[in-house]
Amino acid sequence: LQPDGMLLAAGEVGTANGQDFALARYNADGSLDTSFGSGGWAVTDFFGDDDHGRALARQADGKLLVAGYVNTGSEYDIAMARYTVSGTLDTTFDSDGRVVTDISGDDVAQAIILQRNGQILVAGWSFTGANNDFVLLRYNANGSLDTTFDGDGLVITDISGGDDHLTDIGLQLDGKVVVAGRVYNLTTGSDFALARYLPNGSLDTTFSGNGWLTFDFYGGDDHGQALVM
Repeated sequence: LQPDGMLLAAGEVGTANGQDFALARYNADGSLDTSFGSGGWAVTDFFGDDDHGRALARQADGKLLVAGYVNTGSEYDIAMARYTVSGTLDTTFDSDGRVVTDISGDDVAQAIILQRNGQILVAGWSFTGANNDFVLLRYNANGSLDTTFDGDGLVITDISGGDDHLTDIGLQLDGKVVVAGRVYNLTTGSDFALARYLPNGSLDTTFSGNGWLTFDFYGGDDHGQALVM
């Protein structure tokens, strides 16, 4: 929801390329804002194959960030696109408005949040050779990875030794980062999970003793999907 009452929605649309990032802006009455993008929406293709938009953030200057993952031909990688207020790609963001980050195997972004200083936090998971693990990345406002964040701009956390999927992110007033998702449980399948990180990207060991916690409800599959701060 923009301050002026307009509504923004992001995701993906089916095109001749498979799927592409999609962003639409609506007036307060639900009609498309035809001054935005091309007739009210913007569609962005990365590599001519499946591109999946999963999360949206609005900067203080009104620019818009969509995060998700794209098919680079051999695997999925984390991707972001930044748009101007009018719905065009912002070419001051990594020169063409798009950023793709390859970590290890298939990489998926599911959540995005902005810090007060304009840096960008993106969260999801990465296949690190045997299983999927939580991944948290921090970018500078120009789209480059912030190497002061854990030394290379990203943090990978293996909680269960099995598949761990991070699905949402929150930011505390003190700068600590909280993430939510689900982790593998040998007995039940999966459990709710939370983890908290210090502003430098390291796990906050004052949170549950080691920086993360899991919870099993009734002995079945439990999937954490959303977080509010």
